[in-house]
Amino acid sequence: MKIAIPMLVFLLAGLAGCRDSATRPAEDAGGTPAPADAGAAPAPQPPAEGPGQKAEGEFKDGLREGLWTFYHPNGKKAAAGEYRAGVKEGRWTFFHENGEKAAEGEYRDGLREGAWTEYDEKGQKLSEKLYRGGMEAL
Repeated sequence: MKIAIPMLVFLLAGLAGCRDSATRPAEDAGGTPAPADAGAAPAPQPPAEGPGQKAEGEFKDGLREGLWTFYHPNGKKAAAGEYRAGVKEGRWTFFHENGEKAAEGEYRDGLREGAWTEYDEKGQKLSEKLYRGGMEAL
């Protein structure tokens, strides 16, 4: 009995932290990680940790669905794009902490597809690369 009460308190405290909300703190912002693009530059990712970081979007059956927006700790947008059944799909745009666009391109089934453009912190175009099935096309 002495062990049961502390164990019950511990379990209830853990369950109290469970919620399904349209806005979640950044520890949930990473979501379903995109599969690694073999041999390609790593795909930009929304911020995943830190105080003050937020993510907004909807869940369906416990997975991200529809438009999601992620924010830097300073409140400026970090990334925006669509999820289908927890997987990145369609157009995604990533932003530097100063608000300037960092990268943009398409995802198909969680992998980079088509033209991807990267920008420096002043918004100047750095590069444009073509991807097929998550791999940089030559």
